[in-house]
Amino acid sequence: MAYRQEEGCSVVEMECSALAAVAQLRGILWGQLLFTADTLADVEVYDQRNWGADSFSFALHLCLEVLNTLEKDGKATDF
Repeated sequence: MAYRQEEGCSVVEMECSALAAVAQLRGILWGQLLFTADTLADVEVYDQRNWGADSFSFALHLCLEVLNTLEKDGKATDF
């Protein structure tokens, strides 16, 4: 953690970067909404942040709004 913080990073994403790279390689539209579920910033005092449960509904509605906007703009593909 200290190494990444010294680089100026405040968060580390570990899941979606590979999917974004594949989408770029294939030339397809792709996106992912990220939110924090827990944090390992202080391993001595673990903060599980309710595993993100408070954000699930909001994130789903936000994703649906994005898909609706893409469809209206003619940018939607087969989902």
